[in-house]
Amino acid sequence: MADITPEHAGMALEAVERARHQVAEEVGLPRGYWWSMAAGWLLLGVLGSLTPPWVAGAATLAFGMGHAGLASRLLDGRRRTGQVQVSRTVAASPSS
Repeated sequence: MADITPEHAGMALEAVERARHQVAEEVGLPRGYWWSMAAGWLLLGVLGSLTPPWVAGAATLAFGMGHAGLASRLLDGRRRTGQVQVSRTVAASPSS
């Protein structure tokens, strides 16, 4: 360990920071999540305006059930892309 020069140490720290930044970019919600949510809410608004209340209610329940089913998988923040998957303990918030 005594053979490490300040230049080598600096290069190693820069490599670690680049890797950390790359992993941080890969973790989070999938890009399509927000577009899907927006499309779902727009569709519910159109259905609420143009269809009988029971149709809009049924569509709202279906949307809610579908989102609840996906939320446990998508909203944990552990995989935004297929390139990186972070363990649950690493992705957990400090308060949990």
